Amino acid sequence: CDHRRVMGECIDRAPRQSVRFYKTSTILALAASLLLLISTLSSPSVLVIIGGLRGGARRLAEAGVGPTSPSRCVEFSVDNLDGGKGETGKFVIELKPEWAPIGVKRFEELTEQSFWDGVRFFRVLPGFVAQFGIHGDPEISDKWYDKVIRDDPVDTAKSGNKRGTVSFATSGPNSRTTQVFVNFKDNDFLDRMGFSPIGVVTSGMETVERLYGGYGEGAPSGRGPYQGKIQVKG
Repeated sequence: CDHRRVMGECIDRAPRQSVRFYKTSTILALAASLLLLISTLSSPSVLVIIGGLRGGARRLAEAGVGPTSPSRCVEFSVDNLDGGKGETGKFVIELKPEWAPIGVKRFEELTEQSFWDGVRFFRVLPGFVAQFGIHGDPEISDKWYDKVIRDDPVDTAKSGNKRGTVSFATSGPNSRTTQVFVNFKDNDFLDRMGFSPIGVVTSGMETVERLYGGYGEGAPSGRGPYQGKIQVKG
């Protein structure tokens, strides 16, 4: 399916990839209580920091990373850049509640509950978008599957799906749940389709550009991860 149909059909349908998609870039992150944390997870190779809101974002601002306002920054650490284990990098998203208050509230909720921990970029299409937001544990993924939120209107005077902006994926009107994508370029046609940006990458876009995109579009239209299967099996 082409990009326009994909954005409405495939973009909001799957957790962590099956083993054969081992090159997919992975968020090495643990967010809780909306604070900056450093945590060693079950795997010793997974050591991450993610800056949440308030305290975490404040530290980012003090370190000279991201915007001057400390209230809405989230920092992600990512592994498997360029498909190579141990190739890591970071990027920072500044959330914009004035653009999309409902979407930002959901993103904050997910961050507070450490949802992003271990989540993979299962759909990376260079020149279009990098998509993530399906949890590796099917039980957690299932918990959020039907927790849809209403759409935020797209106000192109304030924002739009420009390069570096972050939007929730949908499968139709008022269907946003947990999946989000980063725009690699200006995708203005997504504005007309109702995809409302919730924030923008303010630091580390070079990391986003290195997310592994070798698998291409997801199955069945491509050879990438099949979202329907990984939604159920993890």
